[in-house]
Amino acid sequence: MGPRVTDSVAIRLTRRQMSHLVPGLKTIVQSYGLWCEKKKGYSSYPFSLYPPPPGFDRGAFDPTMMAQVASVWDRLRRKTSGGRVRLSSLELRIAVFAVRINLDERRLLKHHRRTWDAQTRRRFGIDDASIRSLRRASKKTITSLERHTKRADRALLKQVSKQQFGAVMSCWRAHLRWMRLYLVYFKPLRPIARPKRRQQRNLDLLMDMARRGLRYAGFEAPEHSDL
Repeated sequence: MGPRVTDSVAIRLTRRQMSHLVPGLKTIVQSYGLWCEKKKGYSSYPFSLYPPPPGFDRGAFDPTMMAQVASVWDRLRRKTSGGRVRLSSLELRIAVFAVRINLDERRLLKHHRRTWDAQTRRRFGIDDASIRSLRRASKKTITSLERHTKRADRALLKQVSKQQFGAVMSCWRAHLRWMRLYLVYFKPLRPIARPKRRQQRNLDLLMDMARRGLRYAGFEAPEHSDL
């Protein structure tokens, strides 16, 4: 990967902002720990059940980037009440990602618990009003972090060339996609076709292939029941 990122800018995080990003960091790090043990994250994309199309971009795991994520978690998890910290360009991007993950995880929980009664969903903060409130607050936190990210980028570009900066960001984007797919995939999945329906589709396909094969060989296909 590119040069080691050593730049940082001083920022102040409020208690509310910390409540948006610390849970997301925790989810990412815990999921990575599970992946290291079983090669399956807290919420991995089920490649075996939903095979992606050929050429699908799965991202690329980078141990240095993952160590940066763990480092940010270790530094910020004790600052739940907020305070001043110094974060680099990459670390600020990790913080933004954590805020998004916190929101995505809550949305998925709302989807899975949609049959709960309204009072219970409100109590767990997964009713429509709570999700809307979290989305607005998360957007404000992300906007603030991205403003600081621009400052950190300018500081970094004073230390490295544009090519080196581009190499670091390219590596980050690849690792970011890997984390999305292998650690924190929080998108509702379409229902898997029922076994009988899938079996019937396979049988219909085989029968169609048999009919075409018989016609190609010059034979007349038998009745549907005989075939």
